Amino acid sequence: MPKIIKDVEQSVFKAVMDVVTSEEIDQLSMKRIAKSSGIAVGTLYNYFPDREDLVSKAILYSWNQSFQTLDAILAQSNDSIAKWTTFHETLYLEMMKRKGVGHELIRQQVISDEVNQEILDGLSSRYRYLFEELSNATDKTFSEQTRRRIQETLVSTVLRLTITFPDDDQANRDYLKQFTRVILTIADN
Repeated sequence: MPKIIKDVEQSVFKAVMDVVTSEEIDQLSMKRIAKSSGIAVGTLYNYFPDREDLVSKAILYSWNQSFQTLDAILAQSNDSIAKWTTFHETLYLEMMKRKGVGHELIRQQVISDEVNQEILDGLSSRYRYLFEELSNATDKTFSEQTRRRIQETLVSTVLRLTITFPDDDQANRDYLKQFTRVILTIADN
């Protein structure tokens, strides 16, 4: 009789994230993931056809958890600028959990283009909400091009802080608050 494994995907996704955030990405093999999750390699292949599929799904799962956290911030009744700063501080903390490995996994083409696009679309939809709320609260309007530039600038800044200054948590968070306010103040109307 086959062994029934509860929450196998969550267990495996956690193992993937543990391996990629604590070891070199080169160590990310199906065998290493199976060992870390306590599941036989054959069983792992029953759920995931290859490493790229597994890693893509694990990163997407991790981002979906981050999106839930970010959505909770969007649902709060803070003023719009406070919401922007809290959103970016939280985005920073969520990226720190992953230690910026998603960027490297994308660069090494371990994550599928479809998953990468799904993550970008998830971020974009949340930024649309932030911009709409900001426009309603301040009568400030931003062209689509300016919105994209602000989004790219802020997401890139968050990512660079996690990679370049990983040990400066509070300084990074303080910087993000100030930077977010400045970007929104100087952006074209």
